[in-house]
Amino acid sequence: MIKGILIGASFGAVLSVCFSFIFMFIGQGIAGGYVSFWGESWLYFAALFPCVITFIYLSTYFFRIDTPSNKKMWILSFFVTLFLIWYISTLGALTGEYIVRGLIQKRETIGVNELGTLGWGSVYALILTPILTPINRLLLELFYNILTKFKATKSSLN
Repeated sequence: MIKGILIGASFGAVLSVCFSFIFMFIGQGIAGGYVSFWGESWLYFAALFPCVITFIYLSTYFFRIDTPSNKKMWILSFFVTLFLIWYISTLGALTGEYIVRGLIQKRETIGVNELGTLGWGSVYALILTPILTPINRLLLELFYNILTKFKATKSSLN
């Protein structure tokens, strides 16, 4: 189980960095130019925590059950996608902005629109969840195969 937790944390961290980089790269290209190669650091802060926690939870979930059915993997993919997009685009974005701007100690809200971030982040999550669920389904399958390869699932222990 410890092996699965470490694999889940590593997979979540690598995935969050990769997706943040891809998102920033595409976003800067659409916006008209590349300001910096890595983009804004708040997105990396916003994505790291929920991705790591989600894949740690999934590793313990896969450790406790037998081989998941296709239907169960699709349902799991939908809810994981919804949670990750919603958290990253709302609470994660606010937390990342506060960390980058240093507003936690100052108790100021200058430059951060909390209500707009929460509202539009929720809309963003509802729009992108059906689009990104199939991609997340493939990632969950990859994650499950990695766990099985390293014998961190219930079905691989038998």
